[in-house]
Amino acid sequence: MRVNFNKIKIRVRKLSKVLIIEDDRVSLAILHKILKDMGHTTYLAKTGEEGWNLCLSVEPDLVVADILLPQGDGLTLTQRIKSHPQLKNIPIILISGVYKGSAFQADVKNLAIEAYLPKPIDHQKLKKEVKRILIKNNSDEKANHSG
Repeated sequence: MRVNFNKIKIRVRKLSKVLIIEDDRVSLAILHKILKDMGHTTYLAKTGEEGWNLCLSVEPDLVVADILLPQGDGLTLTQRIKSHPQLKNIPIILISGVYKGSAFQADVKNLAIEAYLPKPIDHQKLKKEVKRILIKNNSDEKANHSG
């Protein structure tokens, strides 16, 4: 039996690097499990400063960060990422169990983040947002390299 390897199409899915910044142990474990089960490589940080340092060294494809963090909150971290030339295009999902309401929603729009999810995290909504963001970023990346 001869196999024509030219006709076999292999679908290679780019595994994404996702940085999770969350100081709550239980929330961190849940986020890690969800994203790992989706096939992503995860990097974990428990403080804003640790998250910033990992962001600089790893240059993740996506950042998922809590807003209330020790050593630098998620809002400040978002501003740092978005103002850094190497990191400014990294999509960010912010999560919080505290920040809610219309005043905060305006702040979120000003930060140019890709999504905001309230706690407790809806697992299906998180998966949907992650897929949407990474697919969009992947197609944006391809468009930028094909021109």
